Amino acid sequence: MLGFVVAVLLNQGFVHANEVAHWSDSIYIGAGVGQLKVDKSFCKMFEDTTSCDRKDTSFKFFVGYQFNKYFSTEVGYVGLGEISQKDSTGWTGEREVDGLMLHGVFSYPFTDKISVNAKVGIYSLNRQDTGSGGIFAKAKNDEDVSEISLGIGLAYDLKNGFALRAEWEKIAVEESSDDGFDLITASLLYSF
Repeated sequence: MLGFVVAVLLNQGFVHANEVAHWSDSIYIGAGVGQLKVDKSFCKMFEDTTSCDRKDTSFKFFVGYQFNKYFSTEVGYVGLGEISQKDSTGWTGEREVDGLMLHGVFSYPFTDKISVNAKVGIYSLNRQDTGSGGIFAKAKNDEDVSEISLGIGLAYDLKNGFALRAEWEKIAVEESSDDGFDLITASLLYSF
């Protein structure tokens, strides 16, 4: 009996979600703010690291096209923030990362308001490394990298074309001492 009740409730939620045609065949814009966290291996850049700041505030702006309630694409700009570390000689190394992103977003509406989503995409990032102090002269390095990302999230539809989205992304870093970035963001979206 309990199985029957659960099946009926799930079916009602699925039917109700299917009746909602919101966000289908539409353009949307979004802005988000969150936190970047770099894997611990970043702190091993110096053999005698005395301090390491692996977190910073990040932000992003994006435009998307919702093909239907299950799939959309997004393109945008992201500022991932700045991370730094210091060694025993007084040398300070800082890395600032920003760039462009392109994602495919797969959504599944559980109700007319709540949907879960998964995303896969690519980031084209610019990493600016600077260092100064200690016994070394000032140094600067500029590098462009492309990274694959995967993410999961939850969206909540508000009234009048607005929605909130919370998501976690893993941005992999290849061929470097870093194992990747974790990015947690909260975004506000508006559908035209």
